[in-house]
This record gives sequence, structure tokens and C-alpha cells, in this order.
Amino acid sequence: MAKRMRIPYFRSIFMRITLQQRECRNESSIVNLNNADGPSTHWMAYAKQRYCAVYFDSFGHLRPPKELVRYLDVTQIEYN
Repeated sequence: MAKRMRIPYFRSIFMRITLQQRECRNESSIVNLNNADGPSTHWMAYAKQRYCAVYFDSFGHLRPPKELVRYLDVTQIEYN
């Protein structure tokens, strides 16, 4: 679906605890915020370009989780 919608730099879909560090300046993904051993109930999305990222959580004005902040390793994260 990401290819059909032409989402730029789409990497994949992950569980929060399975994010692995890698050198990538531009990427976008969907992440499940629950643990891998529980039901997958809460999803969020992010887009990263160079040293900035945008984080979207449908629950509203929530900060990104610590795991994602460490993974993105950017100077600025904007969130809804």
C-alpha cells in the first residue's frame, strides 16, 4: 500500500522494541507502541528527513516514546 500511495522512503512496519539502529538519513515507518508479547492495539507513524522528524499519534498531543527518540537520533522532533 505504501508503494501505491507513493510514501517517500517507506522502510517498514515495526514493533516499538524491535527498532534497530541503522544509518539512514531519510525514512518513514509505522510503529506499534505495544510490546511484542501483547496485542497490537496502538499504532503511530513517523517521517525522518536528515536531522528532523515528524511523529504522528492518533491519540493526540503525545510525545514520542524513548525508544523511538533514541532510534531517530535527530536534533528536532515535531509531533501533533
